[in-house]
Amino acid sequence: FYKKFDKKRLENFLKKLCVEDKPKCLEISDLSEEEKEKLIKDHGNKKYTKKDYVYEGLENFIKQMTIDKSLLLWKLLLKDIENLRSWNLKNFLTGKYIWSHYRNDHNEKFESKLLKLLKQNAWLIDKNKNFRKSSEITSDQLIDDYRDREKNPSSAEELIGILGIKPEIYKNNINETIADELNISRDDVKKMMENLKNNPEIVKSLCKSSNNTPTFPTNSVDNRERREKRVADNYNVAPEKVYEKCERNVRTSRAIDSTAYLTDNYTNENEQMVCQICKEEMPFKKRDGHYYFEKVEALSSDYLKKEHEAQFLALCPLCAAMYKELIKKDEEAMKTFFNSLKSGNEPSIPIKFQEEEKSIRFTNKHFVDIRTIINIAD
Repeated sequence: FYKKFDKKRLENFLKKLCVEDKPKCLEISDLSEEEKEKLIKDHGNKKYTKKDYVYEGLENFIKQMTIDKSLLLWKLLLKDIENLRSWNLKNFLTGKYIWSHYRNDHNEKFESKLLKLLKQNAWLIDKNKNFRKSSEITSDQLIDDYRDREKNPSSAEELIGILGIKPEIYKNNINETIADELNISRDDVKKMMENLKNNPEIVKSLCKSSNNTPTFPTNSVDNRERREKRVADNYNVAPEKVYEKCERNVRTSRAIDSTAYLTDNYTNENEQMVCQICKEEMPFKKRDGHYYFEKVEALSSDYLKKEHEAQFLALCPLCAAMYKELIKKDEEAMKTFFNSLKSGNEPSIPIKFQEEEKSIRFTNKHFVDIRTIINIAD
């Protein structure tokens, strides 16, 4: 119905009703503990104030991007830049974290949520009509529509800098570097880039072969207290380890099968099972398609007298042999590892294979579980 009215009269009418001509810039205050620690470093944290900003509704708006929406967002950002004074421009899209420590005030600036959303999402359009992140595009690759609609070119240059969009000269320098490294011409570099662009599988294969170290599995503990209680209850009713004297001491109590537990904890998102010590992919798979790995008790019966799946480590054959020989058979090394595991706050415990520094890394869930049974047993 709005098309029936004169545009300027309609705009004036809506302004009188306090209707905004752009989304509200909301001040928010959510900051994770990890982000706080990174900002305050070792200066303490008594009282704090966080000033962060985001366009209202931007998270949903940017998820389903179209060309018209991209151009509209560009226009809104330019309008905000044009309304800023030069001395305030450097603080545009910047949040501030303020805290007090021993009666002294401290502050640290960081990228606002608004800027993070603009950088982390592919909303900018290149000349091939593809949506790209600001870090994936150079200024000359932007479609002409962005510049054709500009009234103030200097504001556009400011926005390009704020978003971290590289200038054209950056792309040329990269091409020159590649040409020099491979001892080929820049024309050959361009042909090679086009070939890689049209064959993404080649790029994936190259990236995979250049990164042989697998990602270490991660998981989170949603409710630590509930998990600790469940592990403690299981451990309290677990059977004692029983040994009978024969020609040698033989374990006769039924050992817990920790295969599923360890497989679940140490298989990453790429379906690779990773050794806790060398952090490499397990060396081979069995005929049934599952990884072969050694389930090694982390601590001897001097420290843990009951059977429980959390007391086992997932190790490759070589690391398992070295751990058994150099840690478990060395009382001092075993005691040092136990004390480090009991008192440590990080899920990576240092050990020594003779003079070689190593570490045993745990997933968050496994770390909580083994610490729980250690505390009960101690």
